[in-house]
Amino acid sequence: MLAQILPGFRDFRTPLVAGYLWLIGAWILLGMPVPSSETKTGLVGIVNGIGSYLSPTVSLVVLSFAAYFVGMLASPDMVATMWFWNRRFMKTRKKVAEHFRKPTASKKKFTKLRHSLSQLDRLDHPGMNLDLTDSILRLCLDNLDEAKRKNVSWVPIIEYYMIPEKFQTGDWKDFFNRLAEELAGSLEDEIRNLSAPLQAANEKLYNEYDRSRSEADFRINIILPINFVALSIAWSLWQTHFWLAIAAMVVAVIVSMRLYQQARRKLIDASEVAFAAVRESLVKPKSLERVRSLDKVPSDSRD
Repeated sequence: MLAQILPGFRDFRTPLVAGYLWLIGAWILLGMPVPSSETKTGLVGIVNGIGSYLSPTVSLVVLSFAAYFVGMLASPDMVATMWFWNRRFMKTRKKVAEHFRKPTASKKKFTKLRHSLSQLDRLDHPGMNLDLTDSILRLCLDNLDEAKRKNVSWVPIIEYYMIPEKFQTGDWKDFFNRLAEELAGSLEDEIRNLSAPLQAANEKLYNEYDRSRSEADFRINIILPINFVALSIAWSLWQTHFWLAIAAMVVAVIVSMRLYQQARRKLIDASEVAFAAVRESLVKPKSLERVRSLDKVPSDSRD
């Protein structure tokens, strides 16, 4: 029963804590007003009138619901945002890298830049590290090798990933590597969203995956409200205690960096659990099944 309750509690905890932080920040920003219980008019009067009929416990429940609601509205999905912008960066980097790999008259001039770009080829995504990225790529290569041995038709997967014609008509190795990159990218995207298939396949692995993802979500989604609280404190102290205001912002930055590092580590843990399920065939991602379902072609076709 506890195992069934915990996932729901993890989902509830993040917006609740984030909402309380947003409310605390707003309270500080407004000058930390303390409403009088004697007020009978306005919004405070309405709250006092309702509060007179409620016990402290019920009042706390109402406040928590308000904080939860604020947390849901004011806290974006930071994990998804991390993946989105990292993916955009990687695509832009790839285009720039391909441009500077083209033969140019000033080839030596761009040697250092091309080297830097080649190092960025190894840049890992949030939720991935280099070891896990390499393992995913090896798994994709193994599946492509198996398909190649079966002499399959690559047309469906070429059309799906929109492989440029220069790779189709060029060297087989370039075509194979480009296909492996596209397949690995699709598999990485699937690995970070394997919650439902993993729950159906293996409850124990799902609990490990869900725990790590929830811890990552919690840490990354309280970074913004923590900085809002720090900004509110700094704003209220700016005129009277300048250095305390600066200290509040510095502490917020340090805490944010630490939370980000912890969140990234938890995302990697979750991705490793999901990849283990894929590797052991407990979960069958669509990207790999797309390769495994390719039809054979006559032996005189490309191999």
